[in-house]
Amino acid sequence: MLENDKDELVAFGITMPSIARALQKSRGKIFPFGWWHLLKSMFIKHEEGVEMLLVGVRPDYQNTGINSLLFYNLFPFFQKQGVQWAETNAVLETNVKNRGQMEQFSHECVKRRRSYIKKLEY
Repeated sequence: MLENDKDELVAFGITMPSIARALQKSRGKIFPFGWWHLLKSMFIKHEEGVEMLLVGVRPDYQNTGINSLLFYNLFPFFQKQGVQWAETNAVLETNVKNRGQMEQFSHECVKRRRSYIKKLEY
C-alpha cells in the first residue's frame, strides 16, 4: 500500500503465491486430502511464481507513475523469496494503460483476451 503525505491511501497491490500446481495435484478437490497440497504450497514449500491479482490506483494519481513505486517495493521482496515469474490477471488487449506498465519487463504473452460485441435482434 502507498500513502501520500496526508496519510491517504493512493495505491495498493495484492499478490499471492501461485497455487496452480497444488490445485493440479489435488485435482481441484479440497476433501479428503486436497487441502494438504494447498497448505503445503502456501506455507511450507513456496512455488517459484506469484499471481499478481490486483493493482488499484486512485484516479487523481493515475498517469503519475505511482504504480511503478508499487513494483519497486515488491520486486526486492520477490527476489528475496526466490520468485522467478509473475502472472497478471486478465487484461484486455485494448487496455493500453495496463499493458504498457509491463512493457519494461522481459515478458511473454501467454493468454490473449478479447471481447466481442454482437447486437441481438428480436
